Amino acid sequence: MKFLYWNAHGIANDGTRRALRNMIRLHNPAIVCLSEPFVHLYTIPQAFWRSLGVFPFATNNHVAQDPNLWFLCHEDLRPQLLCSTDQQISVSCSIEGSLCVLTAVYAKTTIMGRCSLWNDLDHLHAYSVNGPWLVFGDFNCVLGAHKKRGGRVPNSTSCYDFQRMCTSCNLIDIDTTCLSYTWTNRRTTVRLDRALGNLDWINTWSVFECRTLTRVASDHCPILITYSKLGAMPKTPFRFQSMWVKHPDFLGLVSNFWCQAHFVGCPMFVLSAKLHALKSLLKDWNFSSFGDVNLQVSNSKAALDLAQNEISVFGPSEVRFQREDAAHSNFQFALSLQDEFLRNKSLIRWLIEGDRNTSFLHNMVKLHKLKTPLVSLTVGSVVLHDKNLISAQVVQHFQKAFTKDPAIIHTGLVEEVIPHLVTQDENLMLSALPSLDEITATVKAMDGFSAPGLDGFSGSFYHYCWDVISNDVVSAVQSFFQSGFVMPHFNSNLLTIIPKKEVIVDPLGGLFVSSGRSGHVQFLWFWSPVASLLVCWFAGLLAMCSLYAAGFLLVGALSVGSTWVSSSVCRQLVSSGNHGCFLLVIEFAV
Repeated sequence: MKFLYWNAHGIANDGTRRALRNMIRLHNPAIVCLSEPFVHLYTIPQAFWRSLGVFPFATNNHVAQDPNLWFLCHEDLRPQLLCSTDQQISVSCSIEGSLCVLTAVYAKTTIMGRCSLWNDLDHLHAYSVNGPWLVFGDFNCVLGAHKKRGGRVPNSTSCYDFQRMCTSCNLIDIDTTCLSYTWTNRRTTVRLDRALGNLDWINTWSVFECRTLTRVASDHCPILITYSKLGAMPKTPFRFQSMWVKHPDFLGLVSNFWCQAHFVGCPMFVLSAKLHALKSLLKDWNFSSFGDVNLQVSNSKAALDLAQNEISVFGPSEVRFQREDAAHSNFQFALSLQDEFLRNKSLIRWLIEGDRNTSFLHNMVKLHKLKTPLVSLTVGSVVLHDKNLISAQVVQHFQKAFTKDPAIIHTGLVEEVIPHLVTQDENLMLSALPSLDEITATVKAMDGFSAPGLDGFSGSFYHYCWDVISNDVVSAVQSFFQSGFVMPHFNSNLLTIIPKKEVIVDPLGGLFVSSGRSGHVQFLWFWSPVASLLVCWFAGLLAMCSLYAAGFLLVGALSVGSTWVSSSVCRQLVSSGNHGCFLLVIEFAV
C-alpha cells in the first residue's frame, strides 16, 4: 500500500492538477494528502476526484479560514477520524490486518505556532496510539543543521522542540531516498517534508520506503510512502557469529573437523571445500548449543528468579547460594551472547565497550532490516515494483555488463603505447612468493568485524582459528602467486553496493536501484589478504610514478607511500567467454 503527501501550493490551476493526476495514476496511492490547496475543497468538482479514484475524507480545522490540509483516500479503506486540529489530521484504519494510526501534518511556519502541534501529537501518543503510528507531512522545521543547505543556520529552539517531540512520542525519523532536501527556493534547500514512525510501525512492515518524487508545479517535492508485509522471506545465507568463539567447545570443534576433513585438489579448492563443509557443521552446532539467543536470556533470567525466590521462601543455604551463583553466571553469559549477536546484526562499528544497551541495538537492527528490501527499480522512464520483474531486470543488466563483447578486437595498442617501466628486479619483487610471516601479519592486521564474504566467514573466524587453519590459508594464498590462477567465483562478492547513496545510478544502462541502503564492495574474506599484499608490494613501485614527492599511500588506515590506493582492489570478472580476466584497480589522488 502507498501514501502520497504533497504541498501542492495551489490546486486550482491546470498544471498542478495534471501533475497530481499523473502521480496518482503512476503510483496508485491508497491515501493522498494535499496541503496549501489555496481553494476550498468544495470548489473542486467531484468528477475530478472520481477520475483519480480517491475521495475527500477529512480536512483540518482551520477555524475561520479555509482548510489548508486535505485527507483523501480510496472508498474501500474506511478510516475513522480520531481528531482534526489546525495543523494535523489523525485517522485510525485497518491496513493488512493491523490497526494503525495515521497523522497527516501541515505545520505552521513559526516556533510558537508549532507548539500547539507538538502538544497535539503528545496528546495523541498518550491517549490514542496503541500500536503502529505514522506521522508524515510538511513540518516546516528541521531536526538539525544537517537537514538544510544554504541560507541561515536553523533556529536552535525550533530544532530542539522538534527533537523533544520525537523523543517524547517515541518517533523515529524515516530516511527519505532520492532527493535529500524536499523544498527549495533555488538559493536554499531544506528537508521540510518527512515521515516519522514509532517502533510498532517499523516492526509491522517488512518493507517500508519513503521517497521523494519529481518536483513539479510546486516548490515542494511530493513524498511517496510505500509499505507491505512479505508473505515469505528468502532464506538467509550463512553468517559466522563472533559470539561462537566465546563457547569453550568452539575451537576444539573446528580443530577436530579441520584435521579430519580431507579433500583432493588445488590449495584453493581444498580451503573452499573445507569452509563449505564447516558451515553445515556450525549450523547444527549453533542450533544445539545456542539456539534462540533471546530465548536463552529469558530462560536464564527465569532460572535466576526461581533460585532467588527459593532463598527468599525457604531461607539461605549453601546449596541454594550455589544454585543462585550458577544461575547468575548463566544469565550474564546469555546477556553477553545476546549483546554480541546484536552488535553483529546492528552493524555498529564504533560501539566497542560500555554499558549494555540492547534496546538501542534492537532498534538499529530493525532500522537496518527496514532498509534492506529492494522495493522499486527505474529502468529509463519505467518504474518496476513487482519483485519478479525487478529480479529479472537486475540479472539481465549485470549479465550484459559482464558478458564479453565479441566485437572488441585486441590490437596491442596498450603494449605499443605504454612503455615498460618495471625492471626485472621489480618484477621479481612483485611476483615473489609471500612468506608465512607476511601472510600472518596481513591477516592479523585486517578488520575482524567487517562484513563476511560469499563464504559467510568474517575476519573474526580467521583471527580466532588462525592456528588451526593457517596452513591451508597460506597454501591457498601462495598458490595464487605461484600459478596466477584464481578459481571461478572464489573471490565473488556476497553483496555489492558500490555508491554510498540511497539510489544506485548506472549512467551507461540507465539503471536506478532504490534500496535505501548504503555500503561498499565486500569480497570473499580470504581474498582480502591477497589484495593487501599486492597493495603493500605496489607501494614502493608507485612511489616512482608519483609526480609529487609529498603524499602517501593509503592501505585501509595505514600510510605507507605517496598515492592513495584502495585495499580492496582485486576482483576477478568471469565473462561468458572461455577465459576470465584479472582486474587491478588503482585509484590516484593528488
